[in-house]
Amino acid sequence: MISVIVNTYNEEKYLDRCLTQLTWADEIVVVDMYSSDRSVEIARKYTDKIFYHERTISVLYARNFSLSKAIGDWVLIVDPDEVMPQGLSDRLREISLSEQDFKAVAIPFQTICFGRELRHTYPLIWKLRFLKKDSVDFPKRVHSDPVIKGATYHLPAESRYITKHYVAEDVYRFVEKMNRYTSDEALHLYKDNGIRSSLILMFRKPVAEFINYYFKRKGYKDGIEGFIFSVLMAVYRFLIYIKLWELDKVNY
Repeated sequence: MISVIVNTYNEEKYLDRCLTQLTWADEIVVVDMYSSDRSVEIARKYTDKIFYHERTISVLYARNFSLSKAIGDWVLIVDPDEVMPQGLSDRLREISLSEQDFKAVAIPFQTICFGRELRHTYPLIWKLRFLKKDSVDFPKRVHSDPVIKGATYHLPAESRYITKHYVAEDVYRFVEKMNRYTSDEALHLYKDNGIRSSLILMFRKPVAEFINYYFKRKGYKDGIEGFIFSVLMAVYRFLIYIKLWELDKVNY
């Protein structure tokens, strides 16, 4: 049996598109963080398995709670801003019924930002999203991978398996996400890794980030969208080190 888990917070703009593609699953579980828009109303059109979790900086903090509400032995994790092709659902069903010995499947993702596929600035990445429920645990940190107790299978980079991740359709949504995520990353670096900020790091880290995305990855081949994304990722890194500086001021 396959359960799909979708975590939501004010996702009415994307949720219909997301849930429509998931009706093939045996169960859809929606875990909402007390949305103030029509997210829950939309979710009810597709499932009665709707649960609530306190709002957190990232949905990753609610993943283990979400897992506990699913009854399938295999679980597919989907975010509202992601679109999965039909070929992927067919393959995942095959895997769930096969005599395999792996506990997770890594799915290829293509990043789309400001309406453009960022093939160079942010090329294909593989995410662990199809998981044996009894073999996974989610750490509480933004952009962290689940801990898998067993082997992992990587799907090939074929168009029938590639999931589209619509990171942000405009700068407002990008910056809103960036503010939340950088707060979490700064706190993690400060408390768990003992990282501190400095004027040199505030300058060097963002510059290195821009060089990485725009020149090393050849983000310039993605046009103006590639340039904007590269600049915003530099700002992302800058914000982390500003927030590290703030944490240092508060605690000492």
